[in-house]
Amino acid sequence: MGLIEPEITHQPDGLAQWIAQQLGCAPHEFSLQLVAGDASPRRYYRVTARHGAMTLDTREITSCIAMVSPASENNEAFLHVGSRLSEAGVKTPSVWAQSIRQGWFLLEDFGDQQLLSLLSSASAPQFYKSAFAALLRQISIRTEKAGIPRYDAPRLRTELDVFPEWFLAGLLRVEIDESIRQRFSALSEYLIGSVIEQPSVWVHRDFHSRNLMVLEEGELGVIDFQDAVIGPITYDPVSLLK
Repeated sequence: MGLIEPEITHQPDGLAQWIAQQLGCAPHEFSLQLVAGDASPRRYYRVTARHGAMTLDTREITSCIAMVSPASENNEAFLHVGSRLSEAGVKTPSVWAQSIRQGWFLLEDFGDQQLLSLLSSASAPQFYKSAFAALLRQISIRTEKAGIPRYDAPRLRTELDVFPEWFLAGLLRVEIDESIRQRFSALSEYLIGSVIEQPSVWVHRDFHSRNLMVLEEGELGVIDFQDAVIGPITYDPVSLLK
């Protein structure tokens, strides 16, 4: 889940009490450590038992992840997509407790080992075989009544339209004239046509080595899946390989 910062004493008001209630213990029986997560407003805290194990329902655990996620982060999609992926055999963090109103979740702890740091010429073949096995399970999910957005032509066009402003003008300082606009518009329509012609499947949209966690015995866990869409079959393989 990322790098760990020292044990903290500051967290959202009431979070420790809520965690204790879910675990059936007192707040002093566990520690909280802020885990360096992604670039979103979400925050992750590792909950670790100070002595022995904690009990969640009938399950004994030594740690879990408390995710604090504001409503802007599409929490309903996080729950829905995670559930559908799990049903298909993709390893996603189990949700052990939730408060949608507060945006608080207790998740299975996938640890801190991202696939990225373990990749080498020797290890890549087996890891990528496992990653593509997860993708095969993902694309096996039926797209009818998926409950997630379609990556259709209007949405693609909206995303492509920011390229001239953000990349060409903003980063490269290219002056955008009418000739460039026309050529980019033609390119956009060509790319959109290519996407629309492809088979449509469940697409993670961020399927790469920083969002694949290496679990016990080398199993891969998938995170950051809440922005999934129904889109082109090549999207996730390109994210993984490039």
